[in-house]
Amino acid sequence: MGIRTGKDYLSGIRDGRSVWLDGELVDDVTTHPALAGCAQTLADVYDLQHDPEFGDLLTMQSPSTGDRVSLSYILPQSLEDLRRRRTMIEFLARRSGGTLGRLPEYMASIIVGLYDVRATLAEVEPAYADNIAAYMEFCRENDVALTHSFADAPKDMRIPRDRFENLRLTEHRSDGIIVHGVKSVATLAPFADEYVALAPNRPGLADDEIVYFAVPMDTPGLRVFCRPSLVPPAVPDRRLAAAFDEMDCWVV
Repeated sequence: MGIRTGKDYLSGIRDGRSVWLDGELVDDVTTHPALAGCAQTLADVYDLQHDPEFGDLLTMQSPSTGDRVSLSYILPQSLEDLRRRRTMIEFLARRSGGTLGRLPEYMASIIVGLYDVRATLAEVEPAYADNIAAYMEFCRENDVALTHSFADAPKDMRIPRDRFENLRLTEHRSDGIIVHGVKSVATLAPFADEYVALAPNRPGLADDEIVYFAVPMDTPGLRVFCRPSLVPPAVPDRRLAAAFDEMDCWVV
């Protein structure tokens, strides 16, 4: 598949996902007044990859298919590779005046980072190395936009732990796992293709709360609850907010 156009991207996130804003279910994140501006901003970034002026800056040849793919997934082997990646990130940051911290290249860096430590992951479970390699290739070849969260929702520490709603593993099945709970600060969630859950081990986490997985945003049972929008409907000249409010969310 390789790099997508902005039209492809917008079509992909019209998938019936469950996104809630101000207590109401959003029918279409690409047309909702509080969300459409940022969706279009991201679509414009996808279109830049097809612009002859910026193609070499933003894309590379896939090592597996030969198609053009995002340079975000480059595996640096030299100082020149690192320079290319830095130049790409700087270009995209300057396009938004530094206001968009969660463009697709951000999560691509995390996926590449997980791929880089796949040997360490394999020490826990040999299959994990193949899993992350396959997922990185999937993301690269399908040009996906990802959201993630690793923070737990704030809680009253006087409440017994078994009443916490931390995201946790509840069931192993032959076709995957079942999880239940909440993660917070999933920036870009309304506009992403997939959600990546991260739970780095830290004091106080139970074993069933240390989970890493990825699912499409339209997965049944996955709900996204947005914070109040920064786009005031009665103030049409708030152009920065309209175009660059990435939205922060709880994922349930």
